[in-house]
Amino acid sequence: MTPPLEKEARPAAAPATDTARELAELRERFRDFVYIVSHDFHAPLRNILGFSKLLQEGDAGPLSGPVQEYLRHISMSARLLQDKLDGLLVYSRLSSNPMAWQPQADMGALLQDCIDKLQPRMAAGGGVIETSPLPKLRVDPQRVSLLFFVLLDNALKFTKSGRPPKIAVTCREEEAGVWRIGVADNGVGIEPLWHEKAFDLFRCLHPSGSYPGVGIGLSLARRIVEQHGGKIWIESVPGGEGVEVAFTLRS
Repeated sequence: MTPPLEKEARPAAAPATDTARELAELRERFRDFVYIVSHDFHAPLRNILGFSKLLQEGDAGPLSGPVQEYLRHISMSARLLQDKLDGLLVYSRLSSNPMAWQPQADMGALLQDCIDKLQPRMAAGGGVIETSPLPKLRVDPQRVSLLFFVLLDNALKFTKSGRPPKIAVTCREEEAGVWRIGVADNGVGIEPLWHEKAFDLFRCLHPSGSYPGVGIGLSLARRIVEQHGGKIWIESVPGGEGVEVAFTLRS
C-alpha cells in the first residue's frame, strides 16, 4: 500500500514542473529582450554621436558657448548609454551562448594572458601584481578570462590617488575539489554595507564621473562564477585599505 504522505505529495509534482517550464520560458524571453534592446539601439545612438560631432566641429556654422556645452552633454550621455548597451549585450551572451567546457584548462595561463593585456596600465601607474600558482580546472576558458580581466581591471581602476596599485591573486584548496581564488587590491575599498549590492547590474558605488565604467563588471563576474557552480563575494582587506573579491571553482 502506498503511504498517505506519498499520495499527498504526488499532485504537487505537475504544478512544480509547469512552474519550472514557465520560469525557463521567461528567462529565454528576457534574454531575447535584452539582446534586441542592446543590439538594435546601437544604430540610433551612433547617429546621435555622429551628428553631435558634426555640429561640434562647426559643419553647421559657429555655435555659441551654451550650445557647445549642450552638445557636449548630449555626446557624453550617448556614450554612457552606448557603454551600458555594450555591457548588456555581453551579459545577454553569457546567458544565451552555451558553455564551452575544457576539461583541464590552465588557469595560470588564462590569468597571465589578462595580466599581459593590462601590463601597459600597470606600468603607467607603477603598479605590481603578485600571483599564486593556479590549478588546472574544468572551465569555459573564454568566460574565465573575462572573469579575471574584470576583477583585475576593477583593481586597477579603483585606486587611491598617488598610490601605485598593488594586486595580489591568491589561490588555495578550501576542501577536496573546491578552489578559492581571491583578487585583493589596495584601492579605495568598499564599505561592508555595499559588499552584496556591488554585484547588482549597473550598480555604481561612486559619484558619476569619479571613475570610468558603468557598473556591470561585477555583475558579469557573478554570472560567470555561478555558471561554473561557484560562489563569489567581497571581503574587506585587513587594515582597511582595498578589498578582496573571492570566488570558488570546482575541479
